[in-house]
Amino acid sequence: MSEQRLDVKKAMRVFHLVQTHGEKKAQAYHWQQLEASSDFDGYTLFLKFRSTTLTLFFHHKYHIDFSSRQELDAFFELLDTLDKQY
Repeated sequence: MSEQRLDVKKAMRVFHLVQTHGEKKAQAYHWQQLEASSDFDGYTLFLKFRSTTLTLFFHHKYHIDFSSRQELDAFFELLDTLDKQY
């Protein structure tokens, strides 16, 4: 299953990149086709790409919602690319 490929530390690094380089619109930062936001206390992070939403919880737990395997694979590919480039 593709969800097993998630590297939580990598996702958190990319989340930070989006916050650092992104443009803030309302409650989220937007950069490189990604949207990064958090809940009110900052313990739950959300990283969105097209129809895929990654929710990162405390203690490296997570949940991924996606509409298709292709969208999920594209999300993972974007995370890998951005993590390697920056």
